[in-house]
Amino acid sequence: MREFAEFRGAVRSRHRVWAWLLLHSLVLSGVLAVSEPLPSDGNTAVAANSLADQVQVILDQTNALRAEKGIPALVLNTDLSAMSQRWSEQQASDDMIGHNPNYVSETPGAWRSVAENVAAGYTAETVVAGWQSSPGHYANIMNPNYTDIGIGVAYTSAGVYHTYFTQNFAQYAATPTVPAAPQNVAVSEVSWDSAKVSWTRPEGAGANSLSGYAITLKKQSDGRERQFSVGADRSDYSFSGLEYATSYQVTVKAVNSVGNSADGTVQFSTSFTDIPSNSAFKTEIRWMADSQISHGWVFVDGSREFRPFAVTSRDAFVRFLYRLAGEPEVVLPASSPFNDVDEGNEHYAAIVWAYNQGIVKGWSDGGFHPSASVQRDAVASFLQRYASMQGVDTSAGSSSFADVEASNEHASSIAWLASTGITTGWPDGTYRPYQLITRDAIAAFLYRYDIKF
Repeated sequence: MREFAEFRGAVRSRHRVWAWLLLHSLVLSGVLAVSEPLPSDGNTAVAANSLADQVQVILDQTNALRAEKGIPALVLNTDLSAMSQRWSEQQASDDMIGHNPNYVSETPGAWRSVAENVAAGYTAETVVAGWQSSPGHYANIMNPNYTDIGIGVAYTSAGVYHTYFTQNFAQYAATPTVPAAPQNVAVSEVSWDSAKVSWTRPEGAGANSLSGYAITLKKQSDGRERQFSVGADRSDYSFSGLEYATSYQVTVKAVNSVGNSADGTVQFSTSFTDIPSNSAFKTEIRWMADSQISHGWVFVDGSREFRPFAVTSRDAFVRFLYRLAGEPEVVLPASSPFNDVDEGNEHYAAIVWAYNQGIVKGWSDGGFHPSASVQRDAVASFLQRYASMQGVDTSAGSSSFADVEASNEHASSIAWLASTGITTGWPDGTYRPYQLITRDAIAAFLYRYDIKF
């Protein structure tokens, strides 16, 4: 004969066959806490070897049910388990199945809602399945609000049921934790005396309780630091008053009531580390960077180089002009205008634009020779054609430079360049038309053109 038991207040029934369960509901602080006793299945075997083993089996099976529905796992709470264990032992001592009448008041901590499941006569391996088959018990197990669980298991060789199980559920407010570090920390809009750092909000524990961000700007050369704070709704901060050609490190930390996150760190340099403050073309190179015409070379530590004495290829110079023009939209042709330039060239759009505007014409072999270094005489022609495209009067007389013959195909362009003051040549009265132009000289030409026109 299978025996079932139900709990009605203080009434205990034995040795009778019951065909139904008692559903016991409590409303606590506006939260419905449902708890009900489960009947025995008559199985008195204890399969697990120890109390800890049985508790673990029940915990794993309970959390497996929740995981199937995407509900977070319950945390085994030591204090709750002590209460659950006391009640299981009390049931075993009294040889009865029923709820702890004081479990609400005995639940430890500042809980928000509580519930209880009890059962008798099962094994640790079968009791969760029994609770699962009962809607009220299953509702307790699957309640997504509960965060903690206590589990008690007791055994007696005497009496009817032999094994007694208790589950106590509680919802506790999440304990604040230190937030994770901000993500994707990066520096942009770097100029000679300013920069902007940006980041994305951290995820995970602690992210919902952010109070703001702590930002540290450290000068690399001497370790001096400046501190800044912004609110939790911010995702960037702009620095001003930075020193010329100086390397900095920026650290961004997320902050909440518990503490600060790990660092989100990035390094950068104002302008270029290879342009000293006494450089003859410091102003012109600064303009190139601030105008986004030349980005230079950026290294993993955030430092940048301009390489002022390096020569420039033809395609790179055309890209400078294209950026000077504001990078207008270019409709790319079905085929390249030059047989040695295709879409794989990083400057392809700029070269097509310059060809369409009549700034570049290429060579008799049908090529543009993109990687060839550009000469000073060719730069004069490129700039004159660019100015003509802009509507500038580019007429000029003959060249006054001693080394520019009238037969030079770029002579009139060089004469125009000199007439505008964009070039002054060398102190010896020469222009040196066949010399490869360096990057600092390009900065000077483009800067003077921008100022003039």
